[in-house]
Amino acid sequence: MTTAEKLELALAVDRHVKEHSKILTFYPDAGPLRRELYPKHLEFFALGREYRNRMMMASNRSGKSTVGCFETVLHATGRYKEYAPWWEGKRFGGPISCIVAGDTNLTTRDILQVKLFGRLTRKLGDPLSEALGLGTGMMPKDAIIRATPRRGAEDAYEQVTIKHVSGGTSVIKLRSFEQGEEAFQGTEEHLVWLDENFPEGVYSECLTRLATTDGHLLSTFTPIHGLNPVIKQFMDTARRGDGRHRAEKEAGSRALVTADWSSVPHLSEQAKADLLASYLPHEIEARSLGIPSLGHGAVYPLAQSDYVCDSFPIPEHYPRAFGFDVGWNWNAVVWSCWDRESDTQYIYGEYIRGQVPPDVHVAAIKARGDWLSGAIDPASSASSQADGRSLFGIYTGLGLKLYMAENGVEAGVTQVYQRLAAGKLKIFRNCVKLLEDMRLYHRDERGVIVKQKEYGHLNDALRYVTMSGPRIARVRPGTRRPGEGDDFQWSSSSFGGGKPWCWG
Repeated sequence: MTTAEKLELALAVDRHVKEHSKILTFYPDAGPLRRELYPKHLEFFALGREYRNRMMMASNRSGKSTVGCFETVLHATGRYKEYAPWWEGKRFGGPISCIVAGDTNLTTRDILQVKLFGRLTRKLGDPLSEALGLGTGMMPKDAIIRATPRRGAEDAYEQVTIKHVSGGTSVIKLRSFEQGEEAFQGTEEHLVWLDENFPEGVYSECLTRLATTDGHLLSTFTPIHGLNPVIKQFMDTARRGDGRHRAEKEAGSRALVTADWSSVPHLSEQAKADLLASYLPHEIEARSLGIPSLGHGAVYPLAQSDYVCDSFPIPEHYPRAFGFDVGWNWNAVVWSCWDRESDTQYIYGEYIRGQVPPDVHVAAIKARGDWLSGAIDPASSASSQADGRSLFGIYTGLGLKLYMAENGVEAGVTQVYQRLAAGKLKIFRNCVKLLEDMRLYHRDERGVIVKQKEYGHLNDALRYVTMSGPRIARVRPGTRRPGEGDDFQWSSSSFGGGKPWCWG
């Protein structure tokens, strides 16, 4: 091909790119991928009208990066009316300064840069190379003024200058989390888009960059690395009962949207099956449902769908007990019952509250049955430095029937894990705090279980009742017990070597 032919081809490609801007192919009015089939994407966009800090926690292949890319292009160009006449979200009144960041330099270059601006330009100044590079992403070619290469990083851009509809220019800076917090310091920004799991320090630095501009922070990721304090903050203060989102102005204008494979039409059932087959068991919920996973550090590396069940009326002849982790900052209780025939334990209730007098906790515990016995943290027997009384003495004095729990941490964790894995321990779906606690429960790099003040207490209560519950469990007084008169023993050795129940 001659130089003239190359130039002619380059000009032809250039015209095609200008006339067929890729952004116009996203969220169309009609067709198999029409806009209305992406309700979670549209919800995320619309929340920008009121809320400055939005998070999309979503499964792999759910289009979360497309969401961030589309919104970034709209704000940088200001072409809301041209590219998205249906737009109901945030609108900036003029050009913006923006940071787009991925987890590594390579992913920022090969994923975010490509999605935004097109395939990499390997020969700057070559018409054919440039025509096939810049402008083949979602950002229209005629909006790109120039791309500044990053020193020492082949084919990567430091920043890209964009033509705004007002006649001014916007700037999009490309960064990565591996560059550290320093790469995000010293500038004022109108928009920051963090794609994939972000470090807490980077997140905090980005909020600072937006403070004086009333700017917006977008975060889109699959929670494969589990819950960090930022994600937990969103889940605690930006979720309403229906599981979609709740936005709290009082909590810093946060809004959370979750999305899984059922939220998008572009994945076939075969594609979903192939993806599921390729994931490790402990990754499935994070990658397919967008539910945080702790991966290899999880104490219980199982998909929660394997042991969560719907609630049901508990038969009167099922023996019951509760586990009680006691303290001042947090008191945690889980209630358990056992199906003796199938050797299955069910966790059917939970309670966690802190910094209220003991009689408040006692009233809540008795409300589920004042005849029930509980396995309490052995540390409760220690005397208080304030008045010499022990918590065990205080709570038994208020009428609770309590026994000291077996407190071997690793032994208890092993027993809970074995029963979960064997299908012999099920947790009712309504025990949402316990399930969240279990997702947070993890080991550090030395293999030591991490317990922080915000979580771990319900896990301790679960361990107490699983280890010690069979020894103290009771049926409701006056209840006819099937096989009454038999010396019933567990066929499984996992509950104390087949010891008989204490029937109250």
